[in-house]
Formats: sequence, C-alpha cells, structure tokens
Amino acid sequence: MCMAIPSLVIAVRDMSATVECFGVAREVSMALLSEPIEVGDYVVVRAGRYVVERVDRDSALQTLSVIEQLFGDDEAEAFAEQRLGLSAASG
Repeated sequence: MCMAIPSLVIAVRDMSATVECFGVAREVSMALLSEPIEVGDYVVVRAGRYVVERVDRDSALQTLSVIEQLFGDDEAEAFAEQRLGLSAASG
C-alpha cells in the first residue's frame, strides 16, 4: 500500500523544489508535474523525490492533521522522513 502525504513547497528553482513535511525538508524534482507550482503550494511527492500533483491547501492541512492525530508529533516526523525517502542514518 502506498500512502501519499502532502508536503509544503518552501522554495522553487527551475525543475526542482524544496518541500517540507512535519519539519523534514527535502529537494524534489518537478519534471513529472504538468502545472507550475509556487512557494506555499501543497504537493504530493512519490518515490521520495518526484512531485506528481498539486493539492488544495484545505485538503492538505486536513490530511496532515489526521496523520498527526494518528501518529503524534515524533512518529509523524519519522513517517515523513520515511515517505520522503530519508533514513535516520542520513539525517
């Protein structure tokens, strides 16, 4: 099963962006995205490094809130690291 977590765009450069999810920042590619994104948008990242779609803010915040309630702050951060393709060793 694959679960996508919305990530906040905090910087945009050419075909890449920096996104943040539960305090974890990650550089991702926008090569697969068919629409422009801006700082402040929420996006879905697949395979730890590719933005595949932009999602509306309200839906993104609702999803993040549910994840936080289910896992708590520390577990949500670890979950975000896993979903963004990071490991504790790379941290």
